[in-house]
Amino acid sequence: WSGWQRQLAAEVTSANQRVHASSIRLKSLIKSASDQITQLADWSSSFAHHTPHLGTGSVLQAQVRQASSADEITLDTLAALLPEHRLAQLLALKAASQPRPGGLPSDLDLALSLVDRLGDHTKTSPFLRWTYFNAASQNLLLVAPWVSRSDLLAGEIDTRSFLQHAWNYEVTTAGLPANNPQRQPYWTRAYIDQAGAGLTVSHAAPIYWGDEFVGVVATDVLLGFLNDFLREFPDPEGLLTISNEHGQILGDRRPAPSGQLAIGAIDHLLPPALRQGMSLDNLKGERIGNDLVFSESLDSPHWRLVFQLPQATLQQRALAAYSSQLSLALLLVAGALLMH
Repeated sequence: WSGWQRQLAAEVTSANQRVHASSIRLKSLIKSASDQITQLADWSSSFAHHTPHLGTGSVLQAQVRQASSADEITLDTLAALLPEHRLAQLLALKAASQPRPGGLPSDLDLALSLVDRLGDHTKTSPFLRWTYFNAASQNLLLVAPWVSRSDLLAGEIDTRSFLQHAWNYEVTTAGLPANNPQRQPYWTRAYIDQAGAGLTVSHAAPIYWGDEFVGVVATDVLLGFLNDFLREFPDPEGLLTISNEHGQILGDRRPAPSGQLAIGAIDHLLPPALRQGMSLDNLKGERIGNDLVFSESLDSPHWRLVFQLPQATLQQRALAAYSSQLSLALLLVAGALLMH
């Protein structure tokens, strides 16, 4: 009996170790997104008074300035380049090129200085679907990787409408001074991407020049990426999810119905005891109903990795392992007796 109990405890320990290892990998991915937004926000916030070298932006300036007399400015001409040289797309109205009072740069000046940085981040962190600067004036969007204007607009009637509607999403509204007076970075709830990429969660930070709110820099992680991340978990059995503090399921390794763009609720998957108020934070194999539940919590954002494994499955594994050990022990004893 004691041997069986030790084997069962070993199975629980193994499950805890797997969940912990996956949480470390998830934290690493989140840190990568957070670091990129921090770098972009620092650069953008200091740009007005310490205008840095524009990089690729200086090469694009002549082309963009020639187009600035038109009602709309894009980088659609980059379609002629190889994909690795396109870097970013720009959607801007003519007003975006107007300098601010006091000689401060325009939204277009800042956007051009960010072209290299957005493009580089896309190359080094391919799991980030979009990285972008959205101007508070609603006159400009710079986004990487490059995509044609028509594909980016998706179902919108024109650029002006697209830029205005972008400020209906939490990724932009959560950065507004009234909603974020502390000017802190933030993660959004899951939502359907405006440009048609699918279900998304975003990390963003507001940009200020003094007391002026200039816009937000942001990056998007597709929920499909988080689903694929969970499918790499070494235990194929059980229910495995990533959820946020709003109860939304951000990752689920189960196959999703084709074409479904619904955001699931974690409450629908939890055992009744967890739905009734028991904390999901840092469970180490607690028996809840017929399941053993393992979880790890992240601090920023407050996401949870939850692994629900039927107790019967764990018992079967322990029994199989214990039976093998018992059979080997009996063989060794029998062999010893025969030798004597």
